[in-house]
Amino acid sequence: MTVTLLDSMSDPSPAALVSEGLVAGERCFSFALDALTTLDARTLAALISALRVARERGGDVELSVSRHDLLRTLAVTGLDRVFSIAPAAAADRTAHTPVKRRALVRTVAATACGRT
Repeated sequence: MTVTLLDSMSDPSPAALVSEGLVAGERCFSFALDALTTLDARTLAALISALRVARERGGDVELSVSRHDLLRTLAVTGLDRVFSIAPAAAADRTAHTPVKRRALVRTVAATACGRT
């Protein structure tokens, strides 16, 4: 399952989406970050919660990001060593027409978690 995060997050949270996906049989979750204006503490905390939920139940979370400012934030916080980071391909960003679900845009797609 691939989820594109937008700036103003509300329900459902990334952790709630991971829980929902795990119930549905998903094990790999990819959060695309390039649509964010900034990667703030609230978003980082939400992603860490999602990772914790996934790993507790045998799943994994990867972050899809190509923007240097976001990659730098992940490096400064040390989260680049916690999450699998996959480069966001231009084709991936334009190939889907996402459907808004409150503050998250959700696109279901095949993903290979654990790429480094």
